Amino acid sequence: PLTSNAFLVTAKMSRAHGGLPAAILIRGVDARAGAIWPRMRVIHGRLFRPGLDEVVVGRQAQQLFGKLALGDTFAWNNRNWKVVGVFADNGSSHESEIWADVHQLQADYSATNKYTDIYARLTSPAVFGTFKHALENNPQLNVNVTRESTNIKASAAGLSALITDAGSLVTLLMAIGAIFGAVNIMYSGIAARQQDIATLRSLGFRRLPVLSVVLLEGLALGLAGGILGAAVAYLIFNGYPAATLGNYVLVAFQFAVTPGLMLAGILIAAAMGLVGGLFPAIQVGRMPIATALRGS
Repeated sequence: PLTSNAFLVTAKMSRAHGGLPAAILIRGVDARAGAIWPRMRVIHGRLFRPGLDEVVVGRQAQQLFGKLALGDTFAWNNRNWKVVGVFADNGSSHESEIWADVHQLQADYSATNKYTDIYARLTSPAVFGTFKHALENNPQLNVNVTRESTNIKASAAGLSALITDAGSLVTLLMAIGAIFGAVNIMYSGIAARQQDIATLRSLGFRRLPVLSVVLLEGLALGLAGGILGAAVAYLIFNGYPAATLGNYVLVAFQFAVTPGLMLAGILIAAAMGLVGGLFPAIQVGRMPIATALRGS
């Protein structure tokens, strides 16, 4: 069995910019942690030595907090911890943490042989259900078994809901403004071309084809704006670093403008263009031909 014991605590440290204190997660790990998280690699310095007050810090934590540069020493809980390395973990939330020897951290908290978490790397994702059932139904144990990804999502659920609600409200307000903008543009275009439209009607074009052309013009306008907006969002925000509180500790993350999000934005913009062209199209359908031909 590939397992690793961990002892997690939080510490308050001053941020790198502004000096305001914030909580950071310190993770005590054992020698098998590298096998549990194989993507974790030291990019500067070296790994801490067991039995010493040494730590490695995530590259995001180094940017968020002061006194975490390679070779720095910071005081916490009556010990002086020396930063001997900086690690990366493929952009995961672990990069916002400090890692130390689990036994040193246990001794610091007078918690010898006590662990807050036990991690296991299974042979395949398919056996998770069997593994969970075996441990949670063992009368000798009192544990909760969950995937690490599920645990991370649960800890950020409140913040995620807040961001989603705020984003939805902003999207709604901007959509309303965009629809009014599309209506204004379409009305202006129709006013400038009402004689051309009337000429088409007088040549035998029925109302429905002319109405459809106006709707398609609004749709094209929305698609063009959506594609341009998606491109700008990708260039500016994809990979943009930010930080927020997750489960009471400061966590760094990067925005990801995925193809799915870009497609959703383009479709929403197209829908707004279509709605924006609806009322001008109705006006075109109701426009008397003789009045339109006399217009200037």
